[in-house]
Amino acid sequence: RTDAIVIELRCHGDAPLARGEYEQARVFFQQAHDTFEQVGSPFWRAAALNSIGDTCAGDWPGRDYARARKCYADALALFAQVRAGSTPGGPKSGEWVGSRLGECNALRAMGDIAVMLGEHDQAGEHHRQALATAESPDVSNQWSVAITLVSMGAACYRRKELTAALG
Repeated sequence: RTDAIVIELRCHGDAPLARGEYEQARVFFQQAHDTFEQVGSPFWRAAALNSIGDTCAGDWPGRDYARARKCYADALALFAQVRAGSTPGGPKSGEWVGSRLGECNALRAMGDIAVMLGEHDQAGEHHRQALATAESPDVSNQWSVAITLVSMGAACYRRKELTAALG
């Protein structure tokens, strides 16, 4: 039952997000979050919070970095809760790895917001944590490594550290 809910609600939110229709996407992701809260799924609640954060941080007039940060922070807490209740290789190992990837995404996004607000030290810390998570042996996700490195390069560029950005 939860899998069917996930697919339906995620698809409803992902399509408008991809089109830049942030408010419509946020409504769908909020519905997903509320549904996952009702069925008692902290993993999917956290994933929905990451998506709500993405809509709040999007490039549109309704952008709200403070709300996005709260969503990402709440997602990190839920992902930690999921990890505490599961183990790699155990019956919920998919959620364990997924929670680590979710943490990576939330940390990277928090770093990106810090860059936009000129909080470069905080951005660097979030990006380093995201990269360490993506590169860790239990995750080892090359897509997450690559996208985090892109964020780190963009942060260097915004700080005018062109030598670091060009590697």
